[in-house]
Formats: sequence, structure tokens, C-alpha cells
Amino acid sequence: MKLEERASRTAIGAVRIVAGLLWLANVHWKRPTDFGRSNGSGLFKYVKYGIDHPTLPPFSWALEHLVKPNMTAFGWFTLVTESMLAALLILGWRTRLVALVAAGQAAAIGLSVAQAPNEWPWSYVLMISVHLLLAATAAGMFAGLDGLRARGAGYGKAVAALGAVAVLVGLAGVIASADDPFTNKSGSLVGQRSYELKFVWLNLLAALICIGIGALALLGWKARRREPVVAAAVVAALCALQVVVQWRTGSGGETGGILGGNGGTLALWLTFSIGLGIASRRVDA
Repeated sequence: MKLEERASRTAIGAVRIVAGLLWLANVHWKRPTDFGRSNGSGLFKYVKYGIDHPTLPPFSWALEHLVKPNMTAFGWFTLVTESMLAALLILGWRTRLVALVAAGQAAAIGLSVAQAPNEWPWSYVLMISVHLLLAATAAGMFAGLDGLRARGAGYGKAVAALGAVAVLVGLAGVIASADDPFTNKSGSLVGQRSYELKFVWLNLLAALICIGIGALALLGWKARRREPVVAAAVVAALCALQVVVQWRTGSGGETGGILGGNGGTLALWLTFSIGLGIASRRVDA
């Protein structure tokens, strides 16, 4: 492969992963169960922006008469959609379709808030353009599961990569939460607040689970066996479910529950769960 071609493939794959991280970093404030309606914050605030500062009047009408009265359903739809976009873009799975959905979601966000105070409308044009580019270039073919599927290759390397990432995230969580109680419900931030790189909150328990998921995945890859990978996928799925349940039964803030998670944590667990679930189908290479 020529150097120019390798550089292009690497750049496309890197942009896809960065786009996935963009969604991951911005789902943390979609807060069930009322999504900010009770105090005018969070997702509800941005729906209100779309009504008070219309970009396209028919869209603002839809926000006021369809979305606002059904805020809970809309909030859950947004949270799940953006979590799935983060997971699937990072994994590079069915990327053409996912990138088109992401472009549509970015357009909807832009129509909601582009004219709001302190917003820069061009940022949403850039978001839409990046996702259309990812769709046009089939970006999942490069450092993604789409490429492995197209080549008929096994998913051993993908398993190893996911396992390594899970271990690294878990270690970062251990460091971040080292002085916290074991199940501190507020969790600790793995990311940087000042630069809006707020990816996940993990308490010590969730961090250790992350390391365990990674270890199971690496064991499954090294031994060329499905069982540890399937186990890791199941554990990740259960953790994602727990993050949802803790919101449903908790205070509805950014964090809470035994795993101390938030929207970013949910997207992270979904990434591991979906990726390892797909990879467990073929770990023979």
C-alpha cells in the first residue's frame, strides 16, 4: 500500500473515531427522567432555545407543540440515539447509515439552537459536513468493523483493541476515583471539564468492572475462544442497563446509582457491549 493511500485511510478512520468521541462527550447532560424540565436546564433548555430563538419557524412550531409536551419520550429518544451514534461511529460498524443518521441529528440540533445566545451556527454546518463525508467515504472500512466484515476477516484484532481500551479506561477511572468510597454515587470524571472533554464518570467499582471487561476480552482473543468475549459483552450490557436503571430510580442528575455513571458512561458501556457482541461471532483470526 502506498504511503499516500495509507495516510488517507488513517485520516478517515481517525476522523470517524473523533466524531464518535464528539457524541460521547456530549451525552452526559441528557439527564433522565425529566431531562431538565423541572428546573429549565439540560436538554429542556435547548428545546426552549429552539422555540424562543427560531432558526426555521416550522421546526420551532414542532418543538413547541410536539416535542415540549412529550419531553420525557423525546429525551429518552435523544439519549439512546446519541449513545448509539457514539458507539457505532467509534466501532466503525454500518458506518454509512450511522453517519447519515448522525448528520440528520446534527441538523436537528442546529435548527434548535443555531440562533440561540452564544452559539456559532457554523459549528453545526461543520458537524453535518463531517458526517456526510464519513458516509461518502464509508469510513468504517478503515480501522473499523466494516472493513473486517468486508474482508471476511475474523475480529480478533478488534477484540484485542476493545479489551485494551477497556483496561485503559478502567485504569484511568481507578486513578480518578482513588480517594473515593468504593461505590461513591457521584463518581469521578475521566476527562477534562475546562475543554469540554467530559467523557465518563466512573466510581471505583465501575472502573474495576471496566478492567475486568478488558481482561476477559483480551483472554478471549489470546485463547481464540468465544466464551470470555461473550461474557464481556454480557457484563457490558448489564452495566449499560444499570446506568439506565440508576437514573430511573435516582435523582435524575448527571451521576447517581451504584456505578456513578451518566450519559457518557452509558455510551461507553454500549460501545463495549456492541463491539464485543459483534466480535464474539468470529474470533478466529
